[in-house]
Amino acid sequence: MPATVDHADPHGIDAVQKIGTTLRFTHEGHPYVLRVPTSYSGERAFPLVIHLSGAGGLAMDGATSSHVAVTPTEYLVAYPQAGGLWWTPEATANFSALLDELLQTLHVDTNQVYISGFSNGGTGALYYAGLWPQRFAAAVSLMGAGNCLREVNLHNLGQVPVLLVHGTDDRVIAARCSQDSQAALRNASPRVMPAVGSSSRMMEGPAASVRPRSRRRWSPWLRTPASRWRSPV
Repeated sequence: MPATVDHADPHGIDAVQKIGTTLRFTHEGHPYVLRVPTSYSGERAFPLVIHLSGAGGLAMDGATSSHVAVTPTEYLVAYPQAGGLWWTPEATANFSALLDELLQTLHVDTNQVYISGFSNGGTGALYYAGLWPQRFAAAVSLMGAGNCLREVNLHNLGQVPVLLVHGTDDRVIAARCSQDSQAALRNASPRVMPAVGSSSRMMEGPAASVRPRSRRRWSPWLRTPASRWRSPV
């Protein structure tokens, strides 16, 4: 996957953006990858997906592994870099600063900012959504630890739709972590009661749970239409 290097414009929304996937640096010099769809011109607001990679939390790893899934979409997609666990104080501060910077320099529909992540990143997605539920329209945890990590605050997600995807044969993070997360979300008095689905279809709701068997079948879930992650008013 080709990637070029660019720097964010510190002076506000930049109507001229490099189309495609580029390696960029924040004002503080932290690397991230940004995917800009061909239809983006800066004239209208676009939805933004922030995807957190698994393992070491590397931006390029997240971009490479989800490239096929996001290519057909019209999402702006940002891949931050943690260089470790996503819920450390340093990673959390860098993530918050990057999100602020993206909203300042891109024409983003702030009602359609979504966060997703795989494994370490899936845990981070729920962690950040629990910290700042007002910043996200929905959160997706793909094989994340969720309720198994005490730092994750699921009680704040009553108003945020959540999709939990977990392989029943996962030997890295037990599937019960997503099952326990779903139970906790059901007890958070959600605006829309959680639904349970099979791995063959998507389900709407703040705690939909779908369970493919392995850890490999995760990227297609990024293709879920944004409209399915909008809670009714």
